[in-house]
Amino acid sequence: MRGLVIILVLFASVALFGCSQEESKPAAPQSSTPPAKTVEPAKIVGQAEKVVEQTQEKVAQVADQAKEQVAKVEQKAGAMVASAKAALESGEAVYSKACVSCHKLGIAGAPKTGDKDAWAPLIGSGMDTLVNNAINGKGKMPAKGGNASLTDAQVRAAVEYMTEQSK
Repeated sequence: MRGLVIILVLFASVALFGCSQEESKPAAPQSSTPPAKTVEPAKIVGQAEKVVEQTQEKVAQVADQAKEQVAKVEQKAGAMVASAKAALESGEAVYSKACVSCHKLGIAGAPKTGDKDAWAPLIGSGMDTLVNNAINGKGKMPAKGGNASLTDAQVRAAVEYMTEQSK
């Protein structure tokens, strides 16, 4: 009998153990935060492509505006360069910077600008002779009035200016 009791106890244990093995999922931990939304990768890629497209459009707009601004600046710079060249070529401007110091006061025997009597024989020798003397120097006057950076055209313009003032 003792064997029968043992078998019954075993049988009852197995039966109880088997009944307690229900297929159940473990309980999820309780959280106060709502579950995160899941986003489909295709949706993210689509949104990224749209942002890239919008950015490219904006870059193109900014580039077009920059090109317009550059064109305006180039135009203004061109006008300024032309104006500066004209000023450099202006006989009066060259005279004021390179010749006036001697020719206004007659320093070292330089004929004074506006002195018709002093300039008459010089003008009579011809413009080419006057310009050649001014470029290469003559007597106490140094070549190009002592300003070697002047071009021959600038020296000619200054000589022409002084002769016009002295006729």
